[in-house]
Amino acid sequence: MAAAERAGTLPPLGWPTRFAFMACAMPELIKSFAWDAFVLFFYAQVVGLDGMLLGAALAIILVFDAVADPYIGALSDRMDRAPLGRRHTLMAAAVVPFAVGIAMVFRVPAGMEQWQIFAWLLGFGLLARVGISFWTVPAYAMGGELTRETGERNIVAVMRNMGNQLAILTVPYVAFAWFFVPGGGYSKPQLNPAPYPDFGLFIAICGAGLMVIGLLGTRARMRAVEQLDQSVASEAPETLPQLFRRLIAAIRTTPNVGLLLLVALLVLFTNSVVNQLTLHLATYFWQLDGSWTPRLLIAGVIGSLVAMFLAPAWMKLVGTRTAMISGLAVFFVLQAGA
Repeated sequence: MAAAERAGTLPPLGWPTRFAFMACAMPELIKSFAWDAFVLFFYAQVVGLDGMLLGAALAIILVFDAVADPYIGALSDRMDRAPLGRRHTLMAAAVVPFAVGIAMVFRVPAGMEQWQIFAWLLGFGLLARVGISFWTVPAYAMGGELTRETGERNIVAVMRNMGNQLAILTVPYVAFAWFFVPGGGYSKPQLNPAPYPDFGLFIAICGAGLMVIGLLGTRARMRAVEQLDQSVASEAPETLPQLFRRLIAAIRTTPNVGLLLLVALLVLFTNSVVNQLTLHLATYFWQLDGSWTPRLLIAGVIGSLVAMFLAPAWMKLVGTRTAMISGLAVFFVLQAGA
């Protein structure tokens, strides 16, 4: 590696580093499954938090998370002189807050009043969500820096997607095979409060373990990358108003940026609503048992995998623009019909 670095280039990306980056992509999806599938259901149906307080807590957490993400990205870009580099410094700082936050979200003490439960969810929910943002934002940015070869970047993107799909496919089965199992006098295992603390601890340990693997596995590569970029001067992080002014300027200059952001917002909003209501529907509307509930939770993933293979042929047949419009139309119709 030293000879390649002196020449100003990077050596080929090894498979251990590729698998380590795949591990970097998985904590976000593990958190997303646990949060989207269970937090709303747990606090509404198991803990019994008032709907207004629950909605307020979740709204505050989501807004704060959305505002923090761009600032985390701008901060990471300018941390070249940080102890572990511009990416790994924030990623390492995220491990403990995320693990503590997500574990405690599912470990609500008995006998708490409504406002105490609200404060518990808000405090530890913010810790978990912002903690995972400190991991995910620089980790995904790191994916574009691990290599400068187009072919290798495609492999890195594939590894990230493989990590995402592996997390979404396996965690639901683990949840309903190990934790939410029939028994305890409850008609549906997800209504039993007993498994939730252990489930939260499992998510915390699994996510933190993957973070450590990702950090250790990509450290040498990122050290080499940052040594090649030492000539780039670090700048002070932008403030949030500066970031939003740049975003507005980009939308005015290129209207398509605003349209893409709007479409992304609609898709993510729809997905979030469907994911958070799926367990309610499985429990009370469809009355599914423990074997069918995890299948419902991963049905969308199976559909996405099938679409990945069908999309190139459809795009070739009708063109990129028509394929995107038709895909979005079918997506919203199916989600509304569900």
